[in-house]
Parts: sequence; structure tokens; C-alpha cells
Amino acid sequence: MDKPKIFSALNLGVGAFLGLSGLIKVFSFSLANVLLGLFIIAFGLGTIALEREVPSVAVKYASFMFSFLGRGFFYLFMGSLLWSYNGFTSFLGFLVLLVGAGFCAANYVAGLQDYAPRSMRDTDWDDTVDEV
Repeated sequence: MDKPKIFSALNLGVGAFLGLSGLIKVFSFSLANVLLGLFIIAFGLGTIALEREVPSVAVKYASFMFSFLGRGFFYLFMGSLLWSYNGFTSFLGFLVLLVGAGFCAANYVAGLQDYAPRSMRDTDWDDTVDEV
């Protein structure tokens, strides 16, 4: 398996983990957990959608998702939200935290940026963004 497919699989896995843990939170039937669960599901589905097709609005408003460091910090944030709860969501949060730390570290590895999947290369999408 080549490196871009590995990074794409990690992104899809994190999106699936976010969606699954969001569903678990929604069924806790507490208002705060339901709202947080919907938030986590939305970002999980957004992460999965970015691996399939990148809309120009995502390039404009979510440009942090197109670098290892930005996506790593996003995964660290989402993982910390999940890790703060008990049970299976804590385990999923820990996995998301690990992937986030790995992406942050990958930003500083020389030459690894060349192996980023197409969905994480902001230079591929620069021509689709209109200047503000």
C-alpha cells in the first residue's frame, strides 16, 4: 500500500471513529451530550467527505484541513473532546489523539508532504478559490 492511501485510510478511519462516537453520545439522552454528539457526527462526516471530494468552500473556510499540522491539531481537539468521557468513546478518543499527534509529527518529517493524499494538498485547490 502506498503512502497516500495510508494517509487517506487514516483520515477515513478517524471520520468513522468520530461518527461512531457521536452516535454513542446522541443516545445518552442528555441535552449536552446530544448536542455534542451531533457536532462530532457533523465533523466526522465532513472528514469523510473531504476524502471523496473537496468543495471550494472547504478550501476557503477550512484551509487547516489541507496540511498535516492543521489536520493534526483538529484531530487532537476532537480526540480530547471524546477522551473526556468514559467507556468506548474514551478509547476512540485516544485513537483519534494518537492519529492527531502522528499527523502533527508528520508535518516536520522532511519529504513526507510529497506523499500526502490529494485531499490534503492545498496547492491542488488554490485555483478553485476566489479572492475575497
